[in-house]
Amino acid sequence: MNGAAIDRLLISRTLILWLILLWPLVLFGGPAVFPDTASYYKGGAVAVDIVTEKLVPAHAPAVKPATPEQSAQPAGGTEGADNTRLVRDVKGVRSVSYSVFSYVFSGPGASLIPLAAMQGLFLAICLAATFNAATDRKPRHFWTALLVLAFATTLAPYICYAMPDVFAGATILLLALIGAESRRLSTPLLLLLVVMAAFAITTHPSHIPLAAAMVAMTALLTVARAIRGDRAAVTTLVRMAGLLAFAMVAVIATGIIGFGEASIAPKRYPFALARSLEIPPARAHLLTMCKSQPLQVCKLYTDQTLPTSSYDFLWGEHGIENIATTQQMQALRDEEPAIVWDMLRSAPFRIGWIATEDVLRQLATFDLGGLTFGQRVQESSPVTIEFVKAHAPWRFPLRLVDGLSIASVLLSLVAFALWLRRSNRNAALATMLIGGVVANAAICSMLSTVASRYQARVVWLLPLAALLLWAGRRGSRLALPSPGASRRR
Repeated sequence: MNGAAIDRLLISRTLILWLILLWPLVLFGGPAVFPDTASYYKGGAVAVDIVTEKLVPAHAPAVKPATPEQSAQPAGGTEGADNTRLVRDVKGVRSVSYSVFSYVFSGPGASLIPLAAMQGLFLAICLAATFNAATDRKPRHFWTALLVLAFATTLAPYICYAMPDVFAGATILLLALIGAESRRLSTPLLLLLVVMAAFAITTHPSHIPLAAAMVAMTALLTVARAIRGDRAAVTTLVRMAGLLAFAMVAVIATGIIGFGEASIAPKRYPFALARSLEIPPARAHLLTMCKSQPLQVCKLYTDQTLPTSSYDFLWGEHGIENIATTQQMQALRDEEPAIVWDMLRSAPFRIGWIATEDVLRQLATFDLGGLTFGQRVQESSPVTIEFVKAHAPWRFPLRLVDGLSIASVLLSLVAFALWLRRSNRNAALATMLIGGVVANAAICSMLSTVASRYQARVVWLLPLAALLLWAGRRGSRLALPSPGASRRR
């Protein structure tokens, strides 16, 4: 085996993966949706309209006075001025890159079917490159992995989910592949995967710390390989660090252009502050702070009880999305780091213990109960979509996948115990995938809350890691190519 390249095998395997992984789209007649799906679509519509307006001055804006993503309503002015003001005066935004991606591929009538199809193609390329780089060219490894991933993990349902969740798994997979197996990737394929990884990182704010964790794992791998005399490992680390830096620069540039704010999370919602309200000692300390400090969060809830859940604080009837102005939301963002740090110092051990318990709970929480299939998406205005229940969703397939997913994860844990203790060609790649799954649980449970969709979006990487260990166990024909062998292809 000489490594993976953009060749006939990669293309054929990509097409096969693409078609089979879209089975939920065929079965349910459309993608699963979430309330935030409409916000991403709206944000993309406004962003595309603003760019078109600047490039083509005669362009008539399709966007009426409406926000990209939960923005405040402006008054007066022309439509073009309204659009610019809307972008700059929003209360908070999610990912601009995924917003544009979801809008551009929303499809005829905003069905979002092309969006799910493009997400499927993205993951198909990632997986085909992984199989070609880490397994032999015999079909048994490929077909076994395909069937397991498509029908016994959460991957296919999350590919067909009109949210950026599946890109969390793609971020881990791509960075693990680039970090552990870059020598088995031809230069054109490596460049393609680097660009794809940069996009995946930008699709959600949680992907930046996730990517940073993967770079840290690559640094450890680099040290281990350098000790063994592998000088090329340093090049891989530099490449990974540069990739993360490029993605962060892209996010910062978006913030500067769109909102005049240089930040890796422009116009972010105060997720860490919201999460702290669910931790009793942190919440108690905030209430104490409110008695002596004129904090914005305290002023907002002078006449009512501070919410006890992150969801109610952010999106509830009396949440900051509904009661705070744009200026007050910015004040919350400015105060958040100091407040959270003060909370951590007040009871570090108690808060740390609770956080550890939440990470463990998140690792074990990954069912598909939160996916909503069976809704028809319709465009109610040039920037707005709504969801209409077309039919009662057939829950049996998802319940079956849930059961098979649990079984595949448990079997994967057994495989790790057996194969990670032995010499294995794919040990580094598998270990990075496992580490990425753990990092995802830590990031999501600490910065948001424990929720099934946060871990279900990446848990399919565990069966993939087990399958790679199976393919890379001793005796497999996976000789390491000579330096530069795969680069010439």
